[in-house]
This record gives sequence, structure tokens and C-alpha cells, in this order.
Amino acid sequence: MLERALRKAPRWRPQWPWRCDDLTTSSTTLLPFLYHTRTIQRRQYVQLPYEEDNIPFEGGADEREKSTITHRERQTFEKLFSLQRKSTSKETGLDRILEDAVGQINARGHPKPRLPSALRPLAEEARDLERAAGPTSRVRKGKAPTGEDEKRSRLIKKEYDDITARLQKEPTDVGVTRMLKSLLLDRVAAMGLDNDIRPSTTMTKAKTRALTSEKKHAKKKASDTPKAEKVDALRIMTTNLSLHLQDYMHHMRTTFPSSTLPLLLLPHLKTLGPAAFALGATTTLYNAHLSLLHSKYPLSLHLLNDTLAEMDSNVYAFDDETLEIVDEALRRTNRARHGHEGPALQAVFGAERIGKGVQGLVEWRDVMLARRQEEALRKARSISGGEGLGMRA
Repeated sequence: MLERALRKAPRWRPQWPWRCDDLTTSSTTLLPFLYHTRTIQRRQYVQLPYEEDNIPFEGGADEREKSTITHRERQTFEKLFSLQRKSTSKETGLDRILEDAVGQINARGHPKPRLPSALRPLAEEARDLERAAGPTSRVRKGKAPTGEDEKRSRLIKKEYDDITARLQKEPTDVGVTRMLKSLLLDRVAAMGLDNDIRPSTTMTKAKTRALTSEKKHAKKKASDTPKAEKVDALRIMTTNLSLHLQDYMHHMRTTFPSSTLPLLLLPHLKTLGPAAFALGATTTLYNAHLSLLHSKYPLSLHLLNDTLAEMDSNVYAFDDETLEIVDEALRRTNRARHGHEGPALQAVFGAERIGKGVQGLVEWRDVMLARRQEEALRKARSISGGEGLGMRA
């Protein structure tokens, strides 16, 4: 009976402050229900801005209150800005190195002023006379010139004048280069200065080219030349070879300024063998090659570094002209990187390859200055030592 009474009695239910009917609205959307989902009710930590003095007509220290950028977007932009700052810091370091080098160049002294246009022909004529008198002025020091020395000097000057006249008669740069090859380089190859190194087939071809060129341009030379002059042919060649190569570079630079054929002279001279290269290559020839290389390809600073390394390995001393070429390359690069030659060149000179070339040139410039100081100290010590010996005597 008691169990039946309990079953029929109504069950007690807790009285909540709201009812399920309150969760429903007249709208058919599920917007109120979404506010009770786990995703929406997730806790989000918001950092409150710190209090600051309210200064009228001035913005606060933190301008992010009115910004629509989210925290994640702000972090992404900060990473991008940090990468950009790192790249600009590297460029600033390179620019600082370049500016320091250019400052040292300007402090050391300005380049030599060029002659006025009215005096340039006289200077060129004096230079040509000096070149022409160069081979004949080489006599033994401390001894009066003998009859053989005077005869040899006449032969050297005659050979120098003949080849110079033939080279200057050619109307094109290709003709001048071919004439130089047939009159000089093929004859040097035919002498066989490196017989143990050069193959016999190459020597035969060189001798054939030399014989054909001599038959074509100098038919009377074999009958009129005495035997003593034939014996001195090697000495004449070794005396005039370097001068002819320097004159060729100067003639091509002044007469055919747009030609790039002179840049092939040093590589071709290497193919003739180490002995021929030692006879023809000089610091002056390397300087002419460097100057033309920089004027034709100003962006290829690595080529200048390679040529300077080749000079150093072959024991060719750096002189004032070499240092001036390096200084001019650094000055031009500095002007271009600062936009003085236009925005296009500024963008090109800002490449990483240009930066490596600049660092190499700065290092070579430091080497040149250090060697000049060492040479000056050595001369000063030798002079002071000689004076001390004289005082003791």
C-alpha cells in the first residue's frame, strides 16, 4: 500500500532560477545556443593597457588600442621588420667599409690632374719620343758604348720603328691585332723558348706562320741582313717585346676606345709559354689591362680581384698606377651605391656579388699600402746604414 502511494505521489524537482523555455526565443536562429558552446566560452586573456597621464593634443605611448591588427598579425609583421633590419645592417656595414676606404683615398691625395686639351698633343709626342728612345738607351752602366753596342742599338731602334709604323697604318682594331700577332707573337712562338714544354705540332704551326708573315712583309730582309744581325734577333726581340705590347695597348685605347680586343693579349701571351710571358708581361701591361677591364666591365669587380691575385702570384709589383686604378673602382662603386649615378645603377651595385668584390678590393688596397710602407722603411734603413758606414770610414 505504501509503495503504491509513493508511486502515485508527484516527484520533487529542484527549482532552477530559469526554465528551459527561457532559452528559446521567437527567432528561429541558433544564436543564443552558440553562446553556450565550448568554443565561444573559452577563456581569452586580454592584457589591459597601463595607466598613463592624459596629455591633451598628444597621442599615447601605446597606439594599439584603436588598431584593427590582431596579435598574431602584429607578431608576423615584427618578424618581417626584424629580417629587413638585419639585411639593412649588413648593407650599412659594407657601406661603412666603402666610405672609410674612400675617405682614406681622399685623405691620401687627389688623383693627378690631367693636362689641358691644348697640351695633350705635346705630352703624347714627348711620351712617344721617350718610348722610341727607350730601347736604344739601354747600355752597360759604368762603361762607354762600344761599336757593337751602337750597332745593336741601331738594329733595335730600326726594328722598333718598323713594327710601330706597320701597326699604326692598320685602319681597324682587328687589323692591328692580326699584325701584332704575325709580326711579334708568332715570331716569339717560333723561337722555341719553351721547347721542353710546348708540343712539337704547335711549334711547327708557329714557325710556319712566322715564315709566311716574314715573306709577305719583309722580302729583302733575308738577303740584306748579315749573319751577326741574325744572331742578335733574340736579343732584339727580348728588348722590344714588352715595349711593343705596351704601345699596342696604348694605341688601341686611344685610337679604338670601344674595342675589347686588348683584353685578349695577356691570355694569349700565357699560351706562348712561361718564358715568353716573362719577356712580354710587365706591371705597366697589367695596369693597362686592369684599367681597360674596369672601364668596359665596371660591375665585374671580381675580375679585378682575380687579375690582382695573378699579379701577386707572378711576382709583379704593384705601383702607384695600380693603386690609383683600385681607388677609382672604389670611388665609382661608392658613388653608384649612394645613388649619384641613377636609381638603376644603385640597385645593381647593391647586389651581394658587388659587395664581395668591394671587400676584395679593399683588402688588396690594404696590401698595397702595407707593402709601400715596408718599401719606404727598407729604403730609409738602407740609407741610414750607408750613412753610418760612411761616418765610420
